[in-house]
Amino acid sequence: MKKLVLGLVIMLVIVFDSNAQESKVEVRAGYGVLSAQAIGSVLSNSIVGGLDGYEKTDISSGGALIFSLLFNPSNRISFGLDFGYEKLDVIYESPSQANITSKDRFITVMPRVDLRYVNKEAYSLYGSLAAGGSFLSAERGNESEQGVAFAYQITPIGIRFGNNIALFAEAGFGFRGLLNAGLSVRL
Repeated sequence: MKKLVLGLVIMLVIVFDSNAQESKVEVRAGYGVLSAQAIGSVLSNSIVGGLDGYEKTDISSGGALIFSLLFNPSNRISFGLDFGYEKLDVIYESPSQANITSKDRFITVMPRVDLRYVNKEAYSLYGSLAAGGSFLSAERGNESEQGVAFAYQITPIGIRFGNNIALFAEAGFGFRGLLNAGLSVRL
């Protein structure tokens, strides 16, 4: 998977090296809440905990930390890569059984494409689609497992305020969260 990500980054750099004067590179850092993996974890852990006789399930999430690298070849379209990290901790409590702690860590990589509906100097409105993979590391009691899951993000509406340095906010569903916001810098 590391080779795939490295290959995609190299390909994007080569494609845009020939158009470097026309395109702009954008770097984003943000934070998302209520991600698809958090919602799925809450639902599944609540059901499993109830079936196993646990009376209380305490779920905490650090939210989705997001880093994006985007290339803007035109005024309407941009594409690039999203990188994300999220941790979910669940504690199952029961008066008759030992408590169990579950720790899930997600590292996500998704190619993405954005379409700008409105592109003004001071702001832009856009939508975004992303799909890729999320690497899961899970610990439940004394057991641990690792796996890869399909990762996605469907964002029908996003807004970016500012020119070279800007704030952005997005509403959608997927691994970046139902709501996410952050800082964007065009280089």
